[in-house]
Amino acid sequence: MPQCAIIAGTGAVRLFQDMLPQGKTKTSYGEVEIFTSEDLDPEVPIILRHGLGHEIPPHLVNYRANISAIAKRGVERIISLGAVGSLRSSLRPEDIVLPDQFLDFTKSRPVTFVEKLEGSNGHVDITNPFCSQMRRMMIDSAKVLEIPVHPRAVYVCTEGPRYETAAEIRMFKMLGGDLVGMTCVPEVTLAREKGICYLHVSVVTNMAAGLKGNRISHRSVERIVGNKIVQLRKLLRQVVQDARDSERKCECGEPAV
Repeated sequence: MPQCAIIAGTGAVRLFQDMLPQGKTKTSYGEVEIFTSEDLDPEVPIILRHGLGHEIPPHLVNYRANISAIAKRGVERIISLGAVGSLRSSLRPEDIVLPDQFLDFTKSRPVTFVEKLEGSNGHVDITNPFCSQMRRMMIDSAKVLEIPVHPRAVYVCTEGPRYETAAEIRMFKMLGGDLVGMTCVPEVTLAREKGICYLHVSVVTNMAAGLKGNRISHRSVERIVGNKIVQLRKLLRQVVQDARDSERKCECGEPAV
């Protein structure tokens, strides 16, 4: 049984150059195509959040199907990768950041598996939404590999696919946000509903709207992610190995109350 699964966003095809399709997993929410990588670990399922040709925008990603497919395979831990904008001068383009909290500004996405109450009221505790044990594994691995990472940040998740206005970015800063992205929610909360550990690895690709005066383009985002491919690949290999060798000692698997 694989200990980890990868959900990858922008730049995933370059990150896993030897990626091979392993067929589709059927779920109640749709089919999910699964890939693997010999370079990473042939037993680790990989899901491309935006599709092989980056054809699925963030607000139309089938988040419930993706998490369901991982749960069906008995996977206990997810490492998620995503590109983000920075709201803080201390978090600069090409920095790697491990969020520990989020603010949800999504609007139209299905956000839960709970459709009727059976044995509980469906509430899950997400006081600490990102797995503390997985974050510690990544921080320790980064130290060993001498790869700088920021160990904490508040991730603001917006609906997309448009980028944010300068006024929205000012608001998010006042609310305590550090990063802005479009895909972390509801992935993280759906994983918790299924009792799966979830770690998000953010790559800062730009300063958010209005902070530097530059126009934001998807092409520049892809270029920055490409610059971090080697470091990300090293980190993933190490954490996947660490996850295989360690038991879960976190609260992520506790049932809803």
